[in-house]
Amino acid sequence: MTQLAEATECFCSEFVGNYSYVAAKKGSNFVNYRYDTVSNSWETLPPVLSHVFSKSHIDSLCSVEDYLYVITSGSMCVPFRYSPAKNNWQGGASLGFVKKQFDDPNSQLTNATATVWKSHIYVLHGLKKSGKRNSPEENNSQSNLFGSFGASGVPSSQRSSGLFGTGFTGFGSTTASPPFGNAASAPQVWVDKSAVLHRFDPKLNEWKQLSSTCRSHSNSGLLVVNNRLYVAQGCTRSS
Repeated sequence: MTQLAEATECFCSEFVGNYSYVAAKKGSNFVNYRYDTVSNSWETLPPVLSHVFSKSHIDSLCSVEDYLYVITSGSMCVPFRYSPAKNNWQGGASLGFVKKQFDDPNSQLTNATATVWKSHIYVLHGLKKSGKRNSPEENNSQSNLFGSFGASGVPSSQRSSGLFGTGFTGFGSTTASPPFGNAASAPQVWVDKSAVLHRFDPKLNEWKQLSSTCRSHSNSGLLVVNNRLYVAQGCTRSS
């Protein structure tokens, strides 16, 4: 293969037809490339005219029908899509409820991972909240690293509609220990919380928030196996 020599860092890729799309970084600039498997050549895509993507890397690329959607981390969740036929970028629906919900300076969305399932885009965002430092025992209690969203086994207060049926299963339980030392004097730290799941409908150009996970997730992977959405957890400070 012809090497993409000018890219200093690559974040994600998506294979569509005879092309492989790569979100990368060239020096201090974030650039998107396309590799043609037939001609064995690379080309640079037009820049995304958005401050969201000009200052942060793209976490996930998802192909749905005739468009390539880009998903980035953080609370500025404004997805954009690329049209190979027109060779241009188009803006999508913003996550208004996410912006409103996480307007609190003590809460923030972090990394995002996404996958396509039945023509919908599922996005899992990490969530951090400012709080007191936990004890080492509480941090070590979170041992499960793999879970799945299924069709049963969830309290009615956490049930979601749509493709997930009644909710999720497979995460187990967590036993928390009391805070380390005096809680009043404990230092403020950013604590990983349960990840937040959203579903995007490209046809309606709408987002919907679904059930959160039972445990914190960061830099995770989403995959679909036997009509179930699985979350493979990455490393966090608390688990």
